[in-house]
This record gives sequence, C-alpha cells and structure tokens, in this order.
Amino acid sequence: HIGGSGSWGHYPPLSLVSSNGGGIKDLSVPNMGSFNWSADGGRINYVAFNGSARPAVEFWDIRKDGTDRQLVWADTLSRINSTNAFSCSPDGESIAWIRVLSDGHTYSELFTRNLRTGKERQLTFDKKTADEPKWLSNGNIVFMSDRSGVRNIWAIPAQGGEPRRITGGSVDQPTVKVSEDGKWMLVPEVSATTELWVTDLSGVNLPQIRLDFYASPFS
Repeated sequence: HIGGSGSWGHYPPLSLVSSNGGGIKDLSVPNMGSFNWSADGGRINYVAFNGSARPAVEFWDIRKDGTDRQLVWADTLSRINSTNAFSCSPDGESIAWIRVLSDGHTYSELFTRNLRTGKERQLTFDKKTADEPKWLSNGNIVFMSDRSGVRNIWAIPAQGGEPRRITGGSVDQPTVKVSEDGKWMLVPEVSATTELWVTDLSGVNLPQIRLDFYASPFS
C-alpha cells in the first residue's frame, strides 16, 4: 500500500491506495501533519496538532486499515503549525524528532525520544533549522539543516556526537529521500534564474538577458 497526504483543506487527509491500483481509502485522521510507515509495515505513525486550549504536537499510531488509533505521546514544548518531522528507529522503539522552539526567533533542533521510557536526547544545538530526519540501520540519523548557511544534508550518530556534512551544494536542497539500507540518497537541488527577453511592439525578439537569480517584478 501507498500512503499519502493530499492538499485539501487546512490539514491534508491521510489516504491509502494499493500499489496495484484501485480505490483510495480515507483514514479519517484529523489535523494531520507528517507521517511514516512503521518498521513492519502494519501501522502508520503520524503527527497531528490537537488545537485544544493546551496546544501540543501529538504523535499517533494507527493500523493501516484505519482502526486502533492510539495517542503515543504529546509534545507540549514544540511550537504548533510547523514541520514537526520525525523518523522511527529501525527497531520501532524510538523516534528522531524535530522540535520547533523560539527564544525571540524560531528555530528547530533534532532530538531522539524512547517511546517506552520517555527518555530524550538532544542532538543539535545550533538554533538553526533542522528538518526531515531519517534514522538509518547503521545507527546514524541524516537530516536537513541550514547550519552552514544553505540547506544541506548532515548526519549524526543517534547516540550523539558532532554532525557531519554529507552534501555541499551552494543552493538550498529542499528535501532528501534515503534508501532503507542507507546506501543511496535522492537529493533534488533547486535553483532559480530569470531570463528577460527585450522586444519591440511588433513582437520581434531582441537580445536575451540571463540573470543568475530570480527577479520579479522588474521595470
């Protein structure tokens, strides 16, 4: 099965469709953010925003048929309406978790949390942007960070240590997808340029001007 979140409404619904095709099943998950499959493929873990008088970012667990929905943990320290991305450890006992904080400016840090004991470990202390963690079977966690100025991929041991830069692009890399064995990564890199065409009123194209940045509007 393939899980996906669409773009209808303020929070997208969680839907399921067979990889062989067929109808789409809406799992009726309210206020959902990001989601991941469990290690055994039988359940879906997801983040939701409770919107109550005491707002929290909640970590939920649900069977892939939409039954047995369970609240695992509520993070009352993280800010709401943010990415709040996560990744489950290979053994399913812990998560790598992005906590969004603020001390006058908003930033995000990478944590791990044991879902059984509640023990947490903070892995980054940059007061920059950390995002999209992926817990690998080799004991490392890869994540996106702009700690070097632009958004690149970094890796850090799950037990803590010094982050190691994996990619060194000069422009922001918006996301990363990692193979299950941790050997391959798919990294899109987005840059923007502007091409200006000068023309007279007859519509005849004259010289082209290429800019190495995005410019709009212009005069």
